[in-house]
Amino acid sequence: MKNSAEVAAEAAAAAPADEAPASGAEALEAVLPPALLEYVSTLIARQTREFEIRLAEQKEELEATMAEQKEELEAKIEEQKATLDEQKATLDEQKEELEAKIEEQKATLNEQKATLDEQKATLNEQKATLDEQGAVLSNLIDPRLSVWNVGGSSSTSSSTHMNVSSRRRAYKSQIGVCMGCGNNSNLSIAHIVSHRRGADINLLFGIDGNYIDEVDVESERNYLVLCGSHGQQGTCHNYFDNLQMSLYYCREAESDESGDASDEEGVFKWFCSDVAISARMSRVLRAQEIGEKYARLLNWRTLRTILQPGMRFPGPSAERTAFINNLKIWEEAECND
Repeated sequence: MKNSAEVAAEAAAAAPADEAPASGAEALEAVLPPALLEYVSTLIARQTREFEIRLAEQKEELEATMAEQKEELEAKIEEQKATLDEQKATLDEQKEELEAKIEEQKATLNEQKATLDEQKATLNEQKATLDEQGAVLSNLIDPRLSVWNVGGSSSTSSSTHMNVSSRRRAYKSQIGVCMGCGNNSNLSIAHIVSHRRGADINLLFGIDGNYIDEVDVESERNYLVLCGSHGQQGTCHNYFDNLQMSLYYCREAESDESGDASDEEGVFKWFCSDVAISARMSRVLRAQEIGEKYARLLNWRTLRTILQPGMRFPGPSAERTAFINNLKIWEEAECND
């Protein structure tokens, strides 16, 4: 049995050559009997429906497959998203824990640093104390300090020697005021070193101590003009004898008229055992005012004053140690006095 295409082809071949070709349906009508034409039409319609059905099935199948793939893809995306969210949450938690540990370690380190700083400060303080104690012990065994004792008179007995008596009066008249408080009455001559220790001075502070000449107890370099006398309470002379105040030599930069710093010049200042005495001893004395002095002996006497038991230095221990060291440095600057 011929199909519709074959039938249409035969009809076209049988048509006259001079006639215009007819359409497929017209050609079939022209060559086929009505019964066959109906059969062919029915066959074509059935084949068309079958094709449409297959096409719809394929489309439906394709749509179902695509929907299934889409659903699977969306499920995978959601799964991956959930996994990423879980990983992100884990990372955030780990980050938070890490930051907390870092802050905790930082706080611990800061605490340890503060503790170390505190321990360092304590050690520095202990070192300063030990250095000070070492300096005190080192100085206390120095025989030069034994020249001066608390309560020992710095006055010498009245001399019958005309030159000595006149020298004392002349110097007291020359100065005219107490070198300590500035009072101009009831003045007396005090000695840096008394007659009783004169011989010891030359043994202890002699040539090996860089002194060129022997110490002359009745030299103006050994004189101080102070108010009052030994044993007279509240007077500079009595304070001096009891090692409650002592004159010392130091280096101090002086300025000229233009305000520029000139060469360093030595000055003499008072060290006092308490604030009440210090308040009246604010004077700074210069060699032009009081004459040359045994600066080294003054500084060792001041050292003896500071190192006596129970003496409270008006300042922290570090300042006390620095002051003691400076006393030695300053007196070395006048090593040939």
